[in-house]
Amino acid sequence: MMVFRQVTYFTTLFFSFLFSFSRLIPLAGIYPLQIGRKQNFT
Repeated sequence: MMVFRQVTYFTTLFFSFLFSFSRLIPLAGIYPLQIGRKQNFT
């Protein structure tokens, strides 16, 4: 039971980290690209 609890804890931690990381990628990648495109067009 204890190993099963640790596995479920690490899987939930991994999925929460993956979700937050996937949320951070657009903030770090897409928005600067849009800002660069706007500066290039103007």
